[in-house]
Amino acid sequence: MDQTVTPIFTRRTLWLLVLSAALLTLTSLGLATALWWLGWARSDGNQEGAVELDARPAPDFTLIDQNEQPVQLSALRGKVVVLTFLYTSCPDICPLTAQKLATAFDRLEPGQQRAVAILAVTVDPEQDTPARLRQYLDANGLSGKLTFLTGDRATLEQVWSSYGIGVMKQPQPDNPKVYTVGHTTVTYIIDKEGRQRLLLRDEEIVPQSLAERLAGLIEE
Repeated sequence: MDQTVTPIFTRRTLWLLVLSAALLTLTSLGLATALWWLGWARSDGNQEGAVELDARPAPDFTLIDQNEQPVQLSALRGKVVVLTFLYTSCPDICPLTAQKLATAFDRLEPGQQRAVAILAVTVDPEQDTPARLRQYLDANGLSGKLTFLTGDRATLEQVWSSYGIGVMKQPQPDNPKVYTVGHTTVTYIIDKEGRQRLLLRDEEIVPQSLAERLAGLIEE
């Protein structure tokens, strides 16, 4: 007598497994990366990886800069804010991103520069003390162009989460005390009214194009 064999995975079960895996992937990447993966944000068709956002208010925060002074995002209303996420011992994308942002800043007129604030939030608070941030800015010719922010991990985790930044320590197998930090590599552009306007892939930032975008937002 033939017996009916019930499939282990029905079509609905397979779909749920795929969906669960996708959600897990998006969680690990961070919301900012997920927006691209799902196509929920709108690209404006340029070659610098810029995505136009919906102009919702940028989440506020207060952190400490390289001079141990508090910096509150909402206190910068009236300026166009460039917000990125870096760390001082990063071996690859972070120093390139910092230099590209500084180059864009240099291409603005002096009056325009006064209307722009470039903020870099660390993703490695254990090592990035204010003194280390100050040393990094000085050594790389970034002083007066970038403001580097740090704080306690709990506060920073709230900031990372608010901006969809995934952060993960990656220790070396033979020496767990030595590590790199995997993180979402994006930069936000916030307008003078504190609204999120653009999201840029760090790898594709073009300094001249960014300078032109900043100049346009200053004039709004």
